[in-house]
Order: sequence, then structure tokens, then C-alpha cells
Amino acid sequence: MKNLKQLTLNALAWSFLEKVVVQSLQFTIGIFLTRILDPTDFGLMSILAIINALANAIINSGFGQALIQKETLNQTDKCSVLYFNIVISVLLYVLIFMCAPLIASYYINPILIPLSRVLSITIIINSLALTHRSLLIRDLDFKTQLKISLISVIISGALSLYLAMSGYGVWSLVILYITKDLSDTVLFWFFYKWRPSFLFSLNSLKSMFRFGSNLLVVSMVNSIFSNIYQLVIGKVYSTGMLGYYSKANSLYMLPSNLIFQVYNQVAFSSYSKIQSDLNTLREYLITSLTLITFIIFPMMLGLIFVAKPLVIVLFTEKWLPIVPYVQLLSLIGLMKPIQKINYNILNSLGFSATFLKIELYEKIFIIFLLLITFNLGIKTIIVGQIISIFLSLLVNIYFTKLSFDIKYIDFLNSIFPNLIISALTLAFVFYIDIFNFNNATFDLIFNFILYIIVYLFLHILFKTKSINFLFSFFTERFGN
Repeated sequence: MKNLKQLTLNALAWSFLEKVVVQSLQFTIGIFLTRILDPTDFGLMSILAIINALANAIINSGFGQALIQKETLNQTDKCSVLYFNIVISVLLYVLIFMCAPLIASYYINPILIPLSRVLSITIIINSLALTHRSLLIRDLDFKTQLKISLISVIISGALSLYLAMSGYGVWSLVILYITKDLSDTVLFWFFYKWRPSFLFSLNSLKSMFRFGSNLLVVSMVNSIFSNIYQLVIGKVYSTGMLGYYSKANSLYMLPSNLIFQVYNQVAFSSYSKIQSDLNTLREYLITSLTLITFIIFPMMLGLIFVAKPLVIVLFTEKWLPIVPYVQLLSLIGLMKPIQKINYNILNSLGFSATFLKIELYEKIFIIFLLLITFNLGIKTIIVGQIISIFLSLLVNIYFTKLSFDIKYIDFLNSIFPNLIISALTLAFVFYIDIFNFNNATFDLIFNFILYIIVYLFLHILFKTKSINFLFSFFTERFGN
């Protein structure tokens, strides 16, 4: 039998492959749908996504994590969670079905009645898959998850594209989500052979809920605040404007989300193993900041400068209004990595009180600045979003410094070299403009290649910590 270390490494490899392959495929399908459909269609889906996110957080109730974390798991535990999820999902669906007219009235858009009633079927569908999904993660079987995700994305994407080209508009997006979740559920039951029995125990649920209750609260709060800007924009402005904002938001978040999903899986385990060694922890934190900003900073700064041609190439000119939103949101992308790394290390080491304190400050900043900016235009709302993230980051760094006795200069030394070199690279590539083919696609490709070459050259020239670490990493693994 393989040892735990080998199983973990294999799991990480398959998890990384799943995220890269599946998200790349989803992004490609999304590009074609964006070119076909209107901003209003995506705005309507953003409104419905808020409702479904809250409902799914309630269904999970932390039980998914509890199934993964519980040391000994029996058939009664699994069955109890499954049946509980089904009952709660049906109740939630009935509630949303009845409240659909109120939702439509709030947003002054009658089509939300049938849309919310049909899309919310995914709540019941997802409840049938939660136990199987959690058990696969518990078994570190990410290879099977890759198969499931790949098949379901291909099926749902193909059907959605066909419907979009046939003129079904927003309904093609609804079918995309329903088909994706239905395919996932069927495949989870097909590939993972666990089957429920007629067993149920309230005591079993109570024991797991004690673990999951805090996760439920955090999950619900995060669901609300991660969608609060869409919630406000959808009410104060038009559905089309919400569609523009949502598309800009998803575009700027794509690279960082992919990188951090993989990073978090590795970091949580690594930090937990060395939590008693503060010196090593400080080194891990600084190294993480250095390497993640080495990747993210050039991406975000580059996105500011190529936003217009990138939007034209990917989405066509009808989406040009999102360009200033993407450029502003990219400034948030510069700060989010630092914030997420600090959150990760605080969470994995059990500094829950500190984490909650930082979270409270962040939510206060968001609400305060949103109240000031909500009726001053979407650009102003995003500026307020940038300020709230910046203030949250300062609080975040302050508490991380206190927790690990890290000097401010250490933070700056790990961040600023990557920021400065990213800026110098952009100045060279985009202002000198060596490649100019009068074609947006070719300009993007060749400037991107030049960008990478110049960026790496400058790191080598200045012998930065980032490049030295990468050289050491590859030398240790592939050297003689």
C-alpha cells in the first residue's frame, strides 16, 4: 500500500491537473457563450447565483467538511448527512419557488420568476452529490474527480453552446448549470460505489454539526459578502450593467483563483506540520509571499494594459464597457494574494480569533464604503472596493506581524522587487511596442512572449529572491 506522503503527492498532482484542464475548458466555453449572448443574460444569472450560493451554503451546513475531517466514519454518518441534505434542499427549493415573485419584484424583472424556479432545481441535485463528493476528497481520489468534471463540463458546455446559437438566450446559461450539476451527480454515483442504507441518526448529525456549525456561519457570511456588490449593482443599476461588472470580475479573478486553489491545498498541510516552529513558519510565509507575487503581480499589471485588446479578442467589441472595470479590479488583484496568504497561515495554525477579528474589520470597511459609493456609478463602487481591500490588507498585515513577530521590512522585501520588476517590464514592452502587427490577436501573443522573456531576464539580472529560489528548486530536483 502506498504511504500517505505518496498518496498526498499524487492527489495534489491530479487536483492541479483537474483545475487546470477543467477551468481552461470552462473558460473556453465561457468565451464562446460571451460572444453569443448579451450582458443582460449574464446579469440575470449573477442575480440567481447569489440565491443559489446561499442555499448551497445552508445545504452543506459544514457537513461536507465534517465527513472529510472526522477520524472514524461509519455508514450511519454518511447516510444521515445524505438524507439531511435532501430534506433541507427540498425545503429550500419550495421556499425559493414561493418567493420567486418577490425576487422578481425586488429587481423589477418578471423573467426572474421562471428562471429562479427552474435554476433552483440544482439545489436538490447538488444535495444528492455532496456526500459522494466529500468521500472522494476524503479518499484523496482526485483522479476520479477529474474524470467526472471533464465529462460533465463537455456535456453541459456542448448543450449550452447549441442552445445559445439556437437563440435561447439566458436559458442556455440555466441549462448549462443544471446539466453540469446533474452530470456531476450521476457520475459521482456511478464512479464512487458507496450506496446509502436505511439508517439515520440525529446524534450522528449533532456530533458533526458541532464541527460544521462555525463553517456554516462563515460560509453564509462569505457567500453574502462575496456577492454583495452584484446584489447592490443588480438593484441600483440595470441588469446589463450587472452583466458587465460580473464578467469583468470573473476575468480578473481567473488567474489568481486557479493559482490559489492549488496553493491552498499544499500550504494548509505544510503549515500545520510546522506550527510549533515559528522561525520556519516565518520563512514559509515570506517565501509564499515572494513566489505568489512573482506570478500574480505581472499578470495583474499586464491585465491593466492589455484589457482593451484582450476583451476585443476574447469577447468582441460589444463587451468594451468592461475594460475600465477590469483595469480597476486588477488593482485589487495586486493586493488579494498577500491577504489570502496571510489568511491561509492564520487559519491552518488555528488563530481563529485573530482571523475572525480581521474578517470583522474587512466587512465593516466593505459596508461603509459601499454605503458611500453605491449610487455614484459602478466605477466609483469599484474604487470604494479597492480602498476597502487596501484598508483590510493593512489590518491583515498588522495582525499577521503580531502573530508571527515578522518585521514590516520583511513584507516589503518579499513584495516590492516583484512589483517594481513587473512595472519595468510593462514599461519596456508596452511603451516601446516592438511588435505591432495591426492585429489585436498577434499583438497580444507576441507581446506576451516578449513580456515573459523580459520579466525573467530582469529577475536574473537583479538576482532576486524569487529567481534564486526557482533556480534552487529546479537544481535540487533535476540537477546531477
